[in-house]
Amino acid sequence: MVNTVAARIGMALALALAAGPALAEPDLFSPQAFEGLIDLRAVGAGGQPSYLDGGFGRTRYGGTEAGAFKGQLSLADAALVWKPQFTWALGAIVDVEHQDGQRYPFDLVQAYLTFRPSLPGDTRFTARAGFYYPPISEEHEGPSWQLANTITPSAINSWVGEEVKVVGGEARLAHRFGDNDIAATFGLFGYDDTAGTLLTFRGWGFTDIKSTAFGRFRLPPIDPYMASRQAPDTLSTADLDGRVGYYGRLDWTPPGRLTLDAVYYDNRGDKTGVSAHQWAWATRFWNFGASYDVDENTRILSQVMTGQTLVGYPMGSSVWVNLGFTSAYLLATHSFGRSGITGRAEYFQTHDRNFDPAVDDPEDNRGEHGWALTAAYRYDLTPRARWMLELLHVHSRRPGLDEAGFEPLQDQTQLQSSLRLSF
Repeated sequence: MVNTVAARIGMALALALAAGPALAEPDLFSPQAFEGLIDLRAVGAGGQPSYLDGGFGRTRYGGTEAGAFKGQLSLADAALVWKPQFTWALGAIVDVEHQDGQRYPFDLVQAYLTFRPSLPGDTRFTARAGFYYPPISEEHEGPSWQLANTITPSAINSWVGEEVKVVGGEARLAHRFGDNDIAATFGLFGYDDTAGTLLTFRGWGFTDIKSTAFGRFRLPPIDPYMASRQAPDTLSTADLDGRVGYYGRLDWTPPGRLTLDAVYYDNRGDKTGVSAHQWAWATRFWNFGASYDVDENTRILSQVMTGQTLVGYPMGSSVWVNLGFTSAYLLATHSFGRSGITGRAEYFQTHDRNFDPAVDDPEDNRGEHGWALTAAYRYDLTPRARWMLELLHVHSRRPGLDEAGFEPLQDQTQLQSSLRLSF
């Protein structure tokens, strides 16, 4: 499977290189064709150990086995992005990163071709193909998919970063109708069959770590029913059933300062495709986003996601796992001078649709619910150096933790300081 992923990504890049001679002076290796980032962290976190260390903690960094506060220094991220331009319309993005907590010291985060022809009038067309994140997040930006105003993304975009990445292609068509801008995006993809695994066995998380082409995520201890069926980790990129998924997005910018969008995503997993205890989950969801510029220094963002993920053979009227999920956040950020402050409040829940409270034991319930609050401050030391401070608190209740010997009601606090150096 890994070799197949590498072959497909390599083929896409080879096609881009073949197109290079169409431009007399392509920009392949000038300083403008590269950008990079180094993210240094000082972190203190309480609660359960992080899921990255095999615990039930929801944040990237967790506490001790006893739940006590633990501090550490970390090279959280080091990214190098190649942005070659082969012709005036054809380019590419190749993002290689080191991430503390990932399986390999360096791995591929994104690699895709971009196509931006020039059209007359008020119509714009863009396309891309390769290995990339679908257009879902309101919080991320740039070719290395970084956050501008916080260190940690919302639960929605943390999960997108972990489990919603594709090998495929998309086309976007935008047109200005009077004072309204409307855009439609459609994509076809594969290699996202395991999406739903982390959401089921860990629940919603809060982490800025990103999935990679060859990496995998460690799962918390799995309940006895699934322990003999599911591997103790989940692949970040896998095609297990050979089926093609799809997504669509609509954007509307009316007159004024508001932008609205809606995304529907369906990986069309067959629920029973399996290799080495990695399963093809059937995961689909709606995501609704909004952005409102109060003034030139103040912005409000919001997303609401609701969906369902299923896996396994028929078991009565359902399958092994049938999980509904919902999350929503409201974020406000204000800039002043070199500084900025951001606050975010959010709610999250999953619903185990196989659980019957009249018949089943409470610890058999895979569902959960909770909330989180985030406060962040940023200061631009120079145009290429930013210092950030973030406080994140997560409160959740997950009945299934009883079975693992933990309290279902959990509180976790994480304090981070980040120094981001870009070049």
